[in-house]
Amino acid sequence: MVNIPGTVVGIMILFIGRKLFWLFVGSLGLMAGLTYTERFLGPQEEYVILGIAVLIGLLFAVSAFLLKKIAVGVAGFMVGAYVTFYFLKVFGYHETQFVWLICLLGGIVGIALMAFLFDWAIIFLSSVFGAVLVIQSIALEPHITPWAFFGMVILGCAAQAKIMYSEPGMRGRR
Repeated sequence: MVNIPGTVVGIMILFIGRKLFWLFVGSLGLMAGLTYTERFLGPQEEYVILGIAVLIGLLFAVSAFLLKKIAVGVAGFMVGAYVTFYFLKVFGYHETQFVWLICLLGGIVGIALMAFLFDWAIIFLSSVFGAVLVIQSIALEPHITPWAFFGMVILGCAAQAKIMYSEPGMRGRR
């Protein structure tokens, strides 16, 4: 079964995540809310989990406008941690007490990428996150999944780089 909203948002983030930074950051908040609400609050009704996740997503999106530098760091951390957690699951690493430490390290790498290579980090991290959302939203054969993931990341990075370099302004852009 295909999750159409997840696929659409994933494709948007994959190809224009740098231009729609607020959507990128807001979707990270939404995914964090969906992933962790039940872990922190215990079993809840679906509408409670969805409501909290939407509120967190909106909070993240608004912070992307108002507190861009902080939002950049938080987004870098969230993507790094989320993608690390996803790959731990994909490669069959079972949850132990050290999963949080590995995800924390992934989050720190995400922050470092955002701090030193802002435009390129957003392009890369939004392409990776968009690809993960699309992969999670569509049912693919296990042997096709890695190829589809890497293909989408490459296409997303290329599309966003082309958009970035076609913009007038600083950093060698035309």
